[in-house]
Amino acid sequence: VLSPKEIVTVGTYNVDQDRQRASMLISTDGGANWDTFVSDSMKGFRAFQFVGEEGIAIGTEGKATFLSEEGEFYNPIPITRKDVMLWDAKYVKGKGIYLVGEHGTFIKMQVDKKLEDKVMTLHPDVVLTNVAISPGGTLFITSDNGILFRSQDDGDNFALCNTGTTAKLRGIAFVDDLKGVVVGSNGTILRTTDGGI
Repeated sequence: VLSPKEIVTVGTYNVDQDRQRASMLISTDGGANWDTFVSDSMKGFRAFQFVGEEGIAIGTEGKATFLSEEGEFYNPIPITRKDVMLWDAKYVKGKGIYLVGEHGTFIKMQVDKKLEDKVMTLHPDVVLTNVAISPGGTLFITSDNGILFRSQDDGDNFALCNTGTTAKLRGIAFVDDLKGVVVGSNGTILRTTDGGI
């Protein structure tokens, strides 16, 4: 939901029995009417995020692209790690794009240059599943084996947070710099009041 009247949802459109394409439904009147947009290049969506009128999408095949609220898919994001399937992205307007995926891969990009600024392997044996940024700018990344990573310097260095679980962590959100929630498999819900320290 972009606003009370603007709603965007994404999914997969079956062209025929053997072909699928990423699709986006957009409503500008609170859900009374919908426009459908279908990508020519992406098979489906894994994640997407809008910042104003521009967004970023991760396809089910692990590719990333920019998209507009008008339903235009444009400027595929050039990723040098072709062996990595991406799982999530965070787009911070004026700052950059943060991408995470298989083999513990973290990629930080500058939006204006559309170039990889930093590519790191945080842990080669895990899938990084979700990336979030607290209101104060601390970067958090969840993984599929209970490991939670935290960076207070915009992704230059990461520390491990003790979660006490090996569950697949799937989502994370912070209401302020100290209070946050992580959710995962088998009903796992983790809460922090100290910023994940």
